[in-house]
Amino acid sequence: MKFWTRFKKILKNSVITGVPQIIATRSNFRKKLKLLVFIGCVIGFFWQTFGFLKVYWTYPTVVDVQYYFPDDFDLPALSVCSSNGIKSKLFCQRFSELCYPNSSLVEFCRLNPFYCDPNNNNPGNVSYPTVGSRQLPPLARTEYQEMGVQREDLVTNCFIYESPRVIDCTHDYEIVNVFDTKGLPNNCYAYNSLWGQIRGAKPIKTKTLIVFELKSERTQTNQFYTGTPFALQIAIHSPYSLVNPFMNGFSLKPCSNYHVFPSKQINNLLPPPYTSQCYNYTASWLRRSGRGPRDKRLCSEECYLNKSMEIKGCVDPFFIAYPNMEKICTDDVQPYVYEKCRDYCRPACLREDITADVQEQSPLTMNTVKTF
Repeated sequence: MKFWTRFKKILKNSVITGVPQIIATRSNFRKKLKLLVFIGCVIGFFWQTFGFLKVYWTYPTVVDVQYYFPDDFDLPALSVCSSNGIKSKLFCQRFSELCYPNSSLVEFCRLNPFYCDPNNNNPGNVSYPTVGSRQLPPLARTEYQEMGVQREDLVTNCFIYESPRVIDCTHDYEIVNVFDTKGLPNNCYAYNSLWGQIRGAKPIKTKTLIVFELKSERTQTNQFYTGTPFALQIAIHSPYSLVNPFMNGFSLKPCSNYHVFPSKQINNLLPPPYTSQCYNYTASWLRRSGRGPRDKRLCSEECYLNKSMEIKGCVDPFFIAYPNMEKICTDDVQPYVYEKCRDYCRPACLREDITADVQEQSPLTMNTVKTF
């Protein structure tokens, strides 16, 4: 009972009981002080409430996951490369002293087993280069581009069957210069690319059939290294980006028929004050007129490229994945060069990932590969 009596006495003498208690106060000083405190509390209450509601209404508090199957979608880009970056015939015609039989293939493979097939020790009359990718002659990358696989060496036909129309996409491509798994400069070709554009994606029906007919050599005539696989490298990606299919794609074997079913996943992260700490790459991409990375991975790859050129003036063919036409380093690039890039890039607030379900069908009787 004493507690309740004391509690009522405290309320009676406190400002929180409201205006009547303030008016009943005899001392003018105490009355003004209580009134000032009361007004301050009311203002503070509404200020805090307004601030909370502003954040509450601005930023959602529920994660919304949606799965849907639209009737149409934006046509993605398809990048294709040969696993053989440089044609050995063209290289050895120009640098015969760097090729077997003028230099020892056995000795080269003994010192550099990474480039060689241990089961192929008898090259016969075929000329093989005997230099590693870091020891290539210091030519301009444009010259290696001319020695590489050309578009007509890879792609026979590209057709989009969207009833009742048929679109020929055979000549709609962008050259993408990357390094392959052996560290060689490689010419890739991105079809339906919108690199350098901020709009223009082609909407097509979900059930549209795309036929992509490719060619692949099956002889050792132009194989740069004995360990170079007979395969094609494919990547399906956003038409607004350039990617390295050797880092972000899948392999296709010659003389096989493939069905490829793409799907898109959109991740929309919430910006600060949320803990995602995401970055608006789309705004940066727009400022650069459609040229530049649109996610964290490509941002990091571009950062590695820029830092390598800034510090070394060249690029490591075994580390730099971002498409480029820069000079090749003749030795390993030390990790300190890339140190500032480790935590430089943040997750994208809006990220679109295109994945592919690749199903190999029955082998073909001709030397082509088709993707759908």
